[in-house]
Amino acid sequence: MKNFKKYGVAVLILLAFGLIRWPLENGFLTDLRQRNLLEPQMEASVREKLGQTGAAVALGGLRSMVASGWNLRAHVYFTDQRWFDLEEAYKVTTTLQPRNQYYWDSGSWHLAYNASADYKNRRNLPPAIRRIKERDYIRKGTEFLEKGIRLNPDNTYLKGRMATLLTDRWKIQDFPRAASYLKEIVDSEDATDLWRRKYLYALARISDRSGEAYELATDLYYKDNKNRVPTLLCLIWVYQKQLNIQQPEFLTLEELFIDKETAFDTLETYYNRSSEGLPLTGVKETLRSLGEELGKQPSFLKST
Repeated sequence: MKNFKKYGVAVLILLAFGLIRWPLENGFLTDLRQRNLLEPQMEASVREKLGQTGAAVALGGLRSMVASGWNLRAHVYFTDQRWFDLEEAYKVTTTLQPRNQYYWDSGSWHLAYNASADYKNRRNLPPAIRRIKERDYIRKGTEFLEKGIRLNPDNTYLKGRMATLLTDRWKIQDFPRAASYLKEIVDSEDATDLWRRKYLYALARISDRSGEAYELATDLYYKDNKNRVPTLLCLIWVYQKQLNIQQPEFLTLEELFIDKETAFDTLETYYNRSSEGLPLTGVKETLRSLGEELGKQPSFLKST
């Protein structure tokens, strides 16, 4: 009886110690995962797909090897155009290797581009169904990449891929969201003038951010001659007209484009890209005026 009481007390002590220790350890592990110092817990659905053997191998420290196998499966599903199976395979792959940007990039590309294009071209389906499925997989690819960014908040490459997807004219464009991702890149250590110009082009397509876009365009213009690409020069001219910029800040056509002949050709090319959603304030009027002065006829007059 005495031994039973001793064992009972020991069990109660262990239980009490466990109850105290569990929330502390659980909070510590949660903190490590939030700091990206520990891999996320494996979801039950992923364990089920892996099976007992696969889950045991993955939990045994061989996640990378198992993830590679599932990535190969995804490639087979891609060649067979089995898009649902491909999506599930990449869910497993990225759960096993959430810090590997290649898996997030590849998975989102297959969903948003390959799967959506496949459904768009399936002539055996009614047009309305094709369109629904196309947009559905663009959304799936976008959400998949968003999850990758949440798990890798410092990864500028994935943010750049998201910005590219959100500004693709053949996808579901969202320039404000694209600009927010690009802003994170230009504020990071990986910022380059190329990324700053991409940020400018996203801002240029958001009507209520003209002032910010003009300030960025002029900063880039004066910072480095390599930034003086045709689109940036045209944007400065447009914003000077739109924002009523006066001397001494105002840049003349000759200052921006070297001479009026170059200005005409550059602005005409810019105008003909109007479907891209870039601002056009004052461009048509400038082309008319330059055309009369140079004896040239703008293309928009030739087509009328």
